[in-house]
Amino acid sequence: MLGASTGVACCVEHGEGRMMKCMQDNADKLSAECKAHQAKAKEAMKDVKEACHADAEKFCADVKPGRGRMMKCMKKHKDELSEACKAEVASAKEMRKKSRKDN
Repeated sequence: MLGASTGVACCVEHGEGRMMKCMQDNADKLSAECKAHQAKAKEAMKDVKEACHADAEKFCADVKPGRGRMMKCMKKHKDELSEACKAEVASAKEMRKKSRKDN
């Protein structure tokens, strides 16, 4: 469940994109703070995607994107990922941790 900082409550189980779908379905109800955080998170994920593109092609080429499948595949190969990919993933993780503390 998301708190007051989002402006909307999404009582859904985390995982497989359910929270993101709830937030997208309720985009018009999200607070300005939440929308700003979403924009930041989207930018961080863009950086991860760029840094991990070659790794995704190398290790997960046969994985159909969506519903967390690609992330699951990348996690399975976490020890084999390039240093650039590992660094971006760590950075995105830290940002998520920080935002959870703030909420």
